[in-house]
Amino acid sequence: MQGIQPAGCARCRNRTYRTYGPTVSRPKTNGIANGGPFGDIKPSMRESHLTDIRPPFTDPRGQILNLLDLPIGSVSLITSVKGAVRANHYHKTDWHYCYMEKGSMDYYYRPVGAKKPAQYIRVEEGKMVYTPSMEEHAMVFTSDAVMWCFAGNPRTSKDYESDTVRVPSIVPAV
Repeated sequence: MQGIQPAGCARCRNRTYRTYGPTVSRPKTNGIANGGPFGDIKPSMRESHLTDIRPPFTDPRGQILNLLDLPIGSVSLITSVKGAVRANHYHKTDWHYCYMEKGSMDYYYRPVGAKKPAQYIRVEEGKMVYTPSMEEHAMVFTSDAVMWCFAGNPRTSKDYESDTVRVPSIVPAV
């Protein structure tokens, strides 16, 4: 399969990942990890951003769209109605990618404890946004939506709640 690029954006490809259990390193040949222990986030990964998704593999049978090539602790399918607000929190250690299958949202983010207004990214159908740990974030759905969330940590209720810190709304008043 020569010529196929690793999934995920260029800013994300060369990072290492933290998982529960023994330290694991991924081979450099897959284009994701740099061979170090999981958990080290490179400076370029300290801020939310839209990620690149490589073009789908297409043949007469259909298409395969590879969204990510990395260790994942959980995958969640989230549906939201237009006007719904989600998050207004940050994660102490977890990170996630959110892929918008259908619909759109305004994704707000800022460093933990920042007093400045949050920045935002419009995430439309077919786009994916990355959220690092220790970054306040909120999602305002601008239409009915179907979104997939790929997180680094398991999302059992206990794990999720112990890692999630709720914050007052970072969404600007309308």
